Amino acid sequence: MTAPNAAGHGRSEADTLNPRALMQCRICWSPYDPADGDSLRQIEPGTPFLALPEEWTCPNCQAPKAAFVARVGGHGADLANRLAALVKDFRKGLAPNGPTPPNANPALRVAAVGTRVYHGRPVGVLITPWFMSIVILPGEGEDWSNLTPGASEHVAFPSGRYEFLHNRRSGAGGYKSCNILSDMSGFDSQAKAIAVAERLITALYAPAEAEDEVNPLPAAQRAAANGR
Repeated sequence: MTAPNAAGHGRSEADTLNPRALMQCRICWSPYDPADGDSLRQIEPGTPFLALPEEWTCPNCQAPKAAFVARVGGHGADLANRLAALVKDFRKGLAPNGPTPPNANPALRVAAVGTRVYHGRPVGVLITPWFMSIVILPGEGEDWSNLTPGASEHVAFPSGRYEFLHNRRSGAGGYKSCNILSDMSGFDSQAKAIAVAERLITALYAPAEAEDEVNPLPAAQRAAANGR
């Protein structure tokens, strides 16, 4: 019996893993591309996945190295690419020479958490140092490049109806977002922000209580507001 390594493979399989293989987090779909490395952790471009330190974690959701699997084609790979593009777009605002929002919390970094497909469209929580939002990405075959920024619509989830604003980013294209928190100063670590985002996703899909029919703050928003 072969012993599992940090990537969740037996040694015999790990030994055959291509050094250029793209890996993907099973928790948040984020990819690790050896050609790019991981600038957040000072991992040089060209570093194979198996050469990463054992304590390395997903730059997006902090899942352990064992949560990564070899990425294959199809919708999963497309989703990972679009999530990575959205996160990359927002990280530009934190570039050393870029304009940083004045209310940015230095303890936090941009990440997408808890993404799952709902009614054919990827839905997750976008954490940034200056806000936390639920985001919806277009489904497979959909083109949201013509969304009008600032336009809004209400989207129903099991926990209630939420107002989503239409947005476009240069790299990620069109997406829809519902702002949950505009003040991130109460978080003293990325782990605490991720924990709140995970509670938010759980509450988002929980059946609505009777009071939610008239409560202007649906259950998912209350979960985030009360979770800090």
